[in-house]
Amino acid sequence: MNLNIRYEDSHMNDKVKTYLSGADLDKAINGIKRASGKLDNDIQQAGLGAINQIVQHGNTGPLNRLYNALGQGHRKQALTGWAMLYAAVTPNKVKETKAEQPFLFDREKFAEKAQAEAALTAAAGDPWFKFAPEKAPDEIPDVLAMVRRVMSKVDKAPSIRESDVGLVAELRDLLKRVDEDADANDDAGTVAEAAEGDD
Repeated sequence: MNLNIRYEDSHMNDKVKTYLSGADLDKAINGIKRASGKLDNDIQQAGLGAINQIVQHGNTGPLNRLYNALGQGHRKQALTGWAMLYAAVTPNKVKETKAEQPFLFDREKFAEKAQAEAALTAAAGDPWFKFAPEKAPDEIPDVLAMVRRVMSKVDKAPSIRESDVGLVAELRDLLKRVDEDADANDDAGTVAEAAEGDD
């Protein structure tokens, strides 16, 4: 069942946003799980092929295209660490070209072709997605909670430095806007649930 929520902000007024729920949400999540596993393997196979092109021809084109093919939500850092360990490449630091060609051929990295081939074999047994592992949720700082704790201490302080007055005012305003947005979303959710119950 889809849940329609009416919401307002500075950019949109009285628009309906539809969110997945129920069986549709479960189906989407299961599909993502299947697709992500296949994508991990596809990137591994493409990466091995790209490294082989470097071993055989010094051609970094496929590796650069693979890197740039990854979307914003994909783990480019992991692919980079894997490629830097097992491929004869070095990062491109030239501002004008590094976006299109993030890796450059490094002919000095392996003294002999046999070493490069051995590295390729090792890469096959050490998947790219094991590099730069993602942090667990409890390892990622909750910045908003940190700000609230700081402001709680400020509120209890007998005084603050004159140079900090502006910063404290900005933080208070930030927290006020966050709370107002949360209240608005709660109200919108209540309206939507009531509308759903009327159907």
